[in-house]
Formats: sequence, C-alpha cells, structure tokens
Amino acid sequence: MSKYNILVNVLDELRNEAPRGYKRYYPSANDKDKLDAVSLKN
Repeated sequence: MSKYNILVNVLDELRNEAPRGYKRYYPSANDKDKLDAVSLKN
C-alpha cells in the first residue's frame, strides 16, 4: 500500500468520526466529486 493510500484511509477514518450534523463531511455516497473534495479538504 502506498503512502498516499494510507493517508487517504486515515483521512476517511477521521471524516467518519465527525458528528453527523457536519454535513460537509457526509455528502451523498453517489456524488463522487463531493466525496473526493471532502478527502482533499481534510
């Protein structure tokens, strides 16, 4: 696994720990662009 993939996985885990009220971290699962943007902002 590359360092980039490890980083993305860590960021995804952190995003998953955010409260559900933070809509910015929980975009629709069908919207790949928004999911990618969330990963980049963390």
